[in-house]
Amino acid sequence: MIKEALKKETQLQSIRVNQEKLDKMMNTIAELMVTKNAFMHVSRRLNLEYNIPDLAKEVKEIGASVNRISDELQNSMMSMRMIEVKTVFQKMPRIIRDVSQVTNKKVNLIIEGESTEIDKTIVERISDPLVHIIRNAVDHGIEDPKIRAEKGKNEIGTIYLRAYNKNKNVYIEVQDDGKGIDSEEITKKVIDKGFIEPSVLNNMNKKQILNLIFLPGFSTAKKITEVSGRGVGMDIVKSNITKINGIVNIDSEVNEGTKMTIQLPLTLAVSRGLLIQSVAENYIIPIDNIIETVKIHKDNIYEFNNKHFAHMRGEIIGIEWLSKLLLIGGLKNNIEEVEELSIILITNGIEKLGLVVDKLLNEQEFVIKALSDCLGEIPGISGSTLLGDGKVVLILNSGDIIKMARK
Repeated sequence: MIKEALKKETQLQSIRVNQEKLDKMMNTIAELMVTKNAFMHVSRRLNLEYNIPDLAKEVKEIGASVNRISDELQNSMMSMRMIEVKTVFQKMPRIIRDVSQVTNKKVNLIIEGESTEIDKTIVERISDPLVHIIRNAVDHGIEDPKIRAEKGKNEIGTIYLRAYNKNKNVYIEVQDDGKGIDSEEITKKVIDKGFIEPSVLNNMNKKQILNLIFLPGFSTAKKITEVSGRGVGMDIVKSNITKINGIVNIDSEVNEGTKMTIQLPLTLAVSRGLLIQSVAENYIIPIDNIIETVKIHKDNIYEFNNKHFAHMRGEIIGIEWLSKLLLIGGLKNNIEEVEELSIILITNGIEKLGLVVDKLLNEQEFVIKALSDCLGEIPGISGSTLLGDGKVVLILNSGDIIKMARK
């Protein structure tokens, strides 16, 4: 009897819930995360516009309490939606076994950190890109056993698949000890195909050149195989990862191997962004795409061939005005009107761009809402959100902004 009672006590109490209900609840909590910002807005108005500091302080304290409760609700909800990446990782050994049999290669897969947790929605969407990267690692990365033996390597190639948490993000790495990627071969291919001008390539470092494999239509393979690419380039992999607010980076050494690193957010429901102003209009740029914000004197902005540049941290960074890209202030820039420019250094994981705005306002959480079909195709815009004062603000897509600046 005692054993049965202990068994009942230690049994985990669980309940099956439809994912649609969880998604609906997550959206409601996400709306609460945005609404809590209204308390601070009302408090500021009471203090500055109506000069009632006592009431403003009381509203601010209530807002802080709602903030704490909403944070706890969000954390609880996120933990309910979290699942281990094991669900994706466990199908990789079979894929590697199948590919290695077709290519007559010997490959050993080492999985690390499969208990790392991430939002269920992200796990489902990362599966296909990860399969593609793993296939590429075996087909293009790992050499034939004879070639490996000639190089003094073990005939059995090794691929590491690991996941870990760092700075409120989940990182997934695919690393092989194969032949690596030759940056000179990439440079030659890019010039032959006419993707980039040789003068531009001369100013690129090794990491930027390696990331050119994500260009649409780029491939170093001599022929399309049924194993890895199947006619689909790495640009599709990158775009699928970008859709879930992820960033993919590549690092490689010839004859030592290649490492693909995918940075993913813990959840897609609530994000943090920087609220900025350009020509009296407010916009939000997701924090994940921002490297830093700086103030640069107009004398330190240089013009060449109708393009503007600046020296930042030892690099030459292209400078462009947000108002010019979004056609909200004409095609002119305000470099003659101000002494100092407010610049946000944004990235798409490969390239960097200095984006000139009028004001840097504040950092805040936001819930992205998709735009309707007729507005959803506008380049540079990924969605909209509501501020604490009820105003609708557009969320900028950094990848599109950088493409528009390049053109």
